[in-house]
Amino acid sequence: MKGKIVYNGGLWAKNFAPLKYQVDNLTENFRELGAEIEMVSSEDLSVMTDGERVDANLGEADFVVFLDKDHLRAKLLEKAGYKLFNRSEVIRICDDKALSYEALSGKVPIVPTLFPPLSYFGENSRNAFSKATEVFGFPMIVKTRKGSLGEGVFKAESERDYEKIIKASEGREIIFQKFYGKPGEDLRVIVVGGNAVCAMKRVNEYDFRANIERGGKGYNTDLTAEMKNLAEEAARTVGADYCGVDILFGDEGLKICEINSNAFFGGVYKATGVDVGHKFAEYIFERISLEKGKTKP
Repeated sequence: MKGKIVYNGGLWAKNFAPLKYQVDNLTENFRELGAEIEMVSSEDLSVMTDGERVDANLGEADFVVFLDKDHLRAKLLEKAGYKLFNRSEVIRICDDKALSYEALSGKVPIVPTLFPPLSYFGENSRNAFSKATEVFGFPMIVKTRKGSLGEGVFKAESERDYEKIIKASEGREIIFQKFYGKPGEDLRVIVVGGNAVCAMKRVNEYDFRANIERGGKGYNTDLTAEMKNLAEEAARTVGADYCGVDILFGDEGLKICEINSNAFFGGVYKATGVDVGHKFAEYIFERISLEKGKTKP
């Protein structure tokens, strides 16, 4: 069995430790399972089309673990015949918070979210901000639709924060959310192959965002039936083979905050002792083995 791991070359060049751990861990686990695996930087990946066919320089591969958010090139790889984990559509939905909330709406409880009209950050965006404050009050969360590791997530304490947030969001589309739960605390549940495998409580004493990359610390926590069912339903709704589901807890119970199709798992291993990379690699290996078996004459 042959596989490729495509990772973001820009983050790799910056020696981003969570990504390096993820790639190295998956590579080791796949090789232990007997798969022939190759790591491929997104900078070295070439994908092109002439309108009739799609060509890529990945070579032969039974599967591709796509550790990037470039859903466009992921979709083209699928058109070229490659099988991706996660699929391009999952990446597209999870990379855009607004699309995530739309997909999850009516399926699972999410943090109350207001979707402003499309705006180029003129007076309309100020009106949307004011409307959101009427609905949610202060403090209130303002998020850019795309962003990772807590980047693009702001807490508005008053009307005076409007200009600061708009400037910091750099003209990107935004959404508004109720400030829910405890500042700097959340739960991250990892789901592999539809099954929640572990849960980590993240606590950040220095920032309202719980992200480990922003100074938060991870602690093992019991995976309750409620957490398990909520995370698994979220993963099933977006079609994720692997994801991290971030959950907030407050007076109204558990509510999903975000779903990440490419959650780093180094911090999870440190907190829980669960080798998520092994479970993910094993899931893919078994899926491909089963499919290859079905195609045998």
